[in-house]
Amino acid sequence: MHTMTCCKCFVQLGIPDIMETEARKYGNFQIMIYCPQGHQQGYGEGELDKERRARQRAEQENARLADSVKVYQREMEHAKKKAIRLAKRAAAGVCPCCNRTVSQMARHMKSKHPDYNVVPLSAAKTA
Repeated sequence: MHTMTCCKCFVQLGIPDIMETEARKYGNFQIMIYCPQGHQQGYGEGELDKERRARQRAEQENARLADSVKVYQREMEHAKKKAIRLAKRAAAGVCPCCNRTVSQMARHMKSKHPDYNVVPLSAAKTA
């Protein structure tokens, strides 16, 4: 037997251990326990409900993280394609900054755009 005290009238009552175990497991909505005066005794949310909510939160967090990974992968693919496109244009003699066709790209970049960071084509393909 499990002994408990009523939270309203403070009368002590005894219930079978299995009933107390089930009340803790399932919460107020499955097992109702009343004192001799008729006051309902509650255990709040059951352990199974807590576990179910925790599992749902974990599943939602996993889905959110998976979506974030997909977004970052798309952004990375877009940046990689842009780097390859700019490198190919630069190799063809088109300035990536001012879109002018120049015959000596290195000299043009050094004099007109000294702060521009050039990514080599081989590095853009492997990144």
